Amino acid sequence: MQSANHRTPNYRQVPEYQHPTPQG
Repeated sequence: MQSANHRTPNYRQVPEYQHPTPQG
C-alpha cells in the first residue's frame, strides 16, 4: 500500500510533463 502512495506524486508529474507549453 505504501508503494501506491509513493507513486501519487510521480503520477501527477507525468501528465504535467506531457503537456508542453504553447510557445512556438
